[in-house]
Amino acid sequence: MEQETQLINWLMTGLKQPVDRMSELFYFDQRDNAFFSVLIVDYFMFDVNDDGSYVLADGVTTGYSQKDLEILADRLYRIETNERIVVLPRHGELNDADCLEKLNAFLKDHGIDLRTTDLWLPEGVGNITVNLE
Repeated sequence: MEQETQLINWLMTGLKQPVDRMSELFYFDQRDNAFFSVLIVDYFMFDVNDDGSYVLADGVTTGYSQKDLEILADRLYRIETNERIVVLPRHGELNDADCLEKLNAFLKDHGIDLRTTDLWLPEGVGNITVNLE
């Protein structure tokens, strides 16, 4: 039950994000049955190959583990190709009752059961250093 409570709090945070601010984006990965978020600065860590896949850009160091970078690169690619990734809608300021109503509708519309769903949180600190030389 503790994980389900954590998921609900995380999802309510995502649903209450301002519509006009995009510092963090919230998603559901249908393939991996996991919620996750992407910071906008995460996109700056990667170059895009000719095939659309993401690779860590030259001169970039990050606190993410290699495993997390691979997961993030895969998910960024799948976001761009609309491959079984669902965007959590942003509604801005909502009271908790309205937020729970929107959350339940989202879960029902996408057939998501929080009892069997994971929340992906990167293992490392998401800091990024870019060498501009």
